[in-house]
Amino acid sequence: VYVGDLQTYEILFINRHGRKIFGDVTGKTCWQAIQSDQSGPCPFCTNHLLIDAQGQPTGIHTWEFHNTRDQRWYYIMDRAIGWVDGRIVRLEIATDITDQKENERALAAEKEQLAVTLDSIGDAVITTDTNGCVILMNPIAEQLTGWNIHEAAGLPLADIFHIINFFLLY
Repeated sequence: VYVGDLQTYEILFINRHGRKIFGDVTGKTCWQAIQSDQSGPCPFCTNHLLIDAQGQPTGIHTWEFHNTRDQRWYYIMDRAIGWVDGRIVRLEIATDITDQKENERALAAEKEQLAVTLDSIGDAVITTDTNGCVILMNPIAEQLTGWNIHEAAGLPLADIFHIINFFLLY
């Protein structure tokens, strides 16, 4: 959590957790103390979104951000508030979501690997949920059933793939 001046970008307050990460940066310019490689206000700064044309707070602005100094991902909640001296300042609450972002990245990679594997299998593969509704189909299954995955997704397997029972007589 930190509070910064909307005009000068001076950090007026930073909580204990923020000081543990960035040091005691109170009195310093936010774009110099909390970011790296900035020669001026950050191009992604939300100060202009926090107040209206009359200088009044507009509400909460939320966004996700990859910090250039500590290389962590944060879910940010910014809001303009009245400060103890009467000026309108920026209150920022940042929640570390780095683990969530890594999990999302790993899941996306796993989904891509599954898609490549399914597409390369020479047999028809149809995956259903516990209710028997189609979740995935590979291209061979699409050819065999005449359905594409976008049409078949969510439908009962029995509606798209008809199994005929027969006995072989010897």
